[in-house]
Amino acid sequence: MFEDSRLKLFHTVCRTGSFTKAARILSVTQPAVSQNIAELERTLGFSLFERRSGKIELTPQGELFSRYAENVLQSYDNLNTLFNIGAPDLPVTLRVFASPLVTDSVLQPIVHSFGILYPSTCVEIVDEIKDADVTIISEMDKTEEAHISFNVRFFPVSHPAAKIMRLILESL
Repeated sequence: MFEDSRLKLFHTVCRTGSFTKAARILSVTQPAVSQNIAELERTLGFSLFERRSGKIELTPQGELFSRYAENVLQSYDNLNTLFNIGAPDLPVTLRVFASPLVTDSVLQPIVHSFGILYPSTCVEIVDEIKDADVTIISEMDKTEEAHISFNVRFFPVSHPAAKIMRLILESL
């Protein structure tokens, strides 16, 4: 299973607003939480939290770091879900919805490669987002008159971006 325990710990402290509550949720000691946050701050070279009379508050750098940390943790969750990491190698069906551009141009090689890497997983292409486990959308960039390039992004169906057919890069 992909995971970054320090980021998870930091995120839990942010969510709860307390080192003690985070320790309880993660089944570790409060000193372990404090130590890990202090090591993370040393590594980063700045304070993540302001500590005032028993209360903690994110610093401006901590706020920014928190947003990126949340994205990284979501990516780990997506990887674990998408590739069923940590689960026994049981036959699984992965239902995929893809935008037409992706379906017509690149989906078959992706499905083929995925089948080689995960032979016990059957990939089924579905016609509606609501039936999918994973959504693949594309962003087109017309760079020249006769040349079109695009980026492909994978999202679990629960991600808000999976609900839109056209995605602007800046919205990610």
